[in-house]
Amino acid sequence: MGNPEKPVGNALYAYITENIDRAIEEGWITAYYQPVARTITGEICGMEALARWVDPVYGLFAPNDFISVLEDAQLIHKLDCAIIQRICKDYSRSMREDDHTVTVSFNLSRLDFRLCDIHSFIEEEIKKNKVPRDALRVEITESMMENDDRMHDVIDRFWDRGFRVWMDDFGSGYSSLNVLKDYRFDTLKIDMVFLRNFNARSKEIIKSVVDMSKRIGVHTLAEGVETAEQFEFLRSIGCEKAQGYYIGKPMPYEEYREYLKNRGFSVEASDKRQYYHDIGRVNVLSATPFMSVPDNNTDTETHDGQIPIAFVEYAEGKLKYLFCNDSYKKTLAQLGVDSIEDVEREFEEGRTQLREKFLAMLLKAQSTDTVVGNDFMRGNKLCYAQVRTIAGYPGGNAFLCILQNLSDNSVYSKSSFLSGYLQSLCTIYEFILLLDLNTGYSRSLYHSAQTIKEYHRRPAVEELKDYAHDEIHPEDRERYLEFTNLDTIEERVAKSPTRHISAAFRTRVEDGKYVWCLYSFLFAGDKSERKLLSCFRKLSPEAIDRLQSEMSQ
Repeated sequence: MGNPEKPVGNALYAYITENIDRAIEEGWITAYYQPVARTITGEICGMEALARWVDPVYGLFAPNDFISVLEDAQLIHKLDCAIIQRICKDYSRSMREDDHTVTVSFNLSRLDFRLCDIHSFIEEEIKKNKVPRDALRVEITESMMENDDRMHDVIDRFWDRGFRVWMDDFGSGYSSLNVLKDYRFDTLKIDMVFLRNFNARSKEIIKSVVDMSKRIGVHTLAEGVETAEQFEFLRSIGCEKAQGYYIGKPMPYEEYREYLKNRGFSVEASDKRQYYHDIGRVNVLSATPFMSVPDNNTDTETHDGQIPIAFVEYAEGKLKYLFCNDSYKKTLAQLGVDSIEDVEREFEEGRTQLREKFLAMLLKAQSTDTVVGNDFMRGNKLCYAQVRTIAGYPGGNAFLCILQNLSDNSVYSKSSFLSGYLQSLCTIYEFILLLDLNTGYSRSLYHSAQTIKEYHRRPAVEELKDYAHDEIHPEDRERYLEFTNLDTIEERVAKSPTRHISAAFRTRVEDGKYVWCLYSFLFAGDKSERKLLSCFRKLSPEAIDRLQSEMSQ
C-alpha cells in the first residue's frame, strides 16, 4: 500500500508546525544535494543543499508544502539551522572519506536573522565539524532585501567572516537590478525561467546578463539546465556554472555520491577552485577582452562573437584548450588546422618552430603580466596572436589568447569590426584613428590602455607632418610621409587586394627609444564614404622583413 493522502490547508499547517521539532530530531528533515558543473571543464564544482521533509507517514513533502508554513509560523529558522548542521556533517564526512569535496551553497530566510543568531550558529557548526569557510556559499534571494535596511549589515558580516554571498533567482522579480546595484554578491544565479522557453530572445537576455555581470566583477551560474544545447550555449557565452536536471537532480547524500561515480563525472580538485574562479572573471563577450582581465576597470563594449578567443592552459610542458569560441575554431580552420586537439598534439610533439614561438609568448606573458603579441606564418597565411596570463595554480597557468588571420580579407570588412570599439581591430592594434578624407580631419577612436574620443583641431595633413618630425626616426621620415600621403592613399588602399596597406617605421616610444612599429590604412566601411582607419602597433624586429613582403603582395 502507498502512503495515505497528504493533509492540505489548515490540516497541513497544523501537521507541519506541530511536528517540526520531531522531524528534525528523528531525521525526517534532511538535505538533498543537486550538483553544479563548471562549463569549461564539465567537472562537478559544487552542489546546492535543498531541504526535504521525508515523512514516515505521508512520504516526501515538496518544499512548497512546508517552507511557506514555517515562515508564516515564525519557525523557519529551525529548518534552516537543521540543514546547515546536516551540510557541515556531510562535508566533514566527505573530507574524511575522500578528497572530492566541492563547495556547498544553501538558502537562508530573512526571518533567520530575526529569530536566531544565524551567524553565530554557522560559526559554531563549521568549527565543530572543521569545515573551511571557503567551502560554503550563502544564497540570498531578492525578496529578502525588500524594505530591509539591515540586510546590508547581514551580507557584510558574511563577507567579513570569509563567506561568499550569492544572489539567488536573479531575474525572477522586478527589482533585481536595484538589488545588484546596492549589495555585494560574488555570483548571480540566473533564474531557470530564462531557459524554459529557450529561443533567440531568451538567449539574448542571458547573454546580456552574463556580460553585465562580468563588467561589474560578478560571476554567473544558470539554473534549470536540461539539455546539452543549453549547456553548450552557456559555455559559449562565458556563463561559468550550470545547474539542472541535465547535470543531476537533487538527491540524498549517499545517492549523490553514487550518482557521480556511476555517471563518470570528474570532480573539480579543491586546489584548482580559485584558479577557475579567476578564469571566470574574463568576459568573452567583450569587444576588448584583454581589458576585461581581472583588476582592469576599463569600460568595454560587447561583441557578437567575432573575435577569435580561447583560454589555453600550459602545465608540465603540455598545452590544453579550456575554451575557444566559434570564431577561434573558424580561424584555425582557415589556417589548415582541423581541431584544437591537433594544436595540442602539435605543441606536445614540438614539430615546428611555431611551437617554440608560441611557447616563448606564453612564458613572457607569465613573467611580465602583460599582453604579449607576435606575428607568425602558418603556411602562406600571415597571422597575429596575443596572449595574457589570466590565472595560475602551482604547476600551471591559464592564458587568454586571441588569434587573427591577417590574410583573411573579412578581418578588415565592415561587418567584422565596425561595431563598438571596432572589435577585431582593437585586438590587433594599439591605436586607431578615423580619417575623413572629405573634411581632411581625423579623430582618435581607440587606445589599448583606454578608449578615447578626442577630436583633432588641425587638418590631418598637418598632424602627420608634425608626427613624422617628432616621432618617426629621421631615416624613415621621408618614407613615412610618402606612405601617409593623403593625395594618393585612397587609390592605394582601393587597389590593394586585401583592401588595406601596411608598412613598418621606427617610432619613438615612451622612453625615447625607437622601435619598429606597423602602420596600416584601411577603409572604414564602404569606400564611397571616403573614411579610412589609421592603425598602429609595435612589432618585433624579426617580423619586419617577412611582414613587409607579405603585405606588399
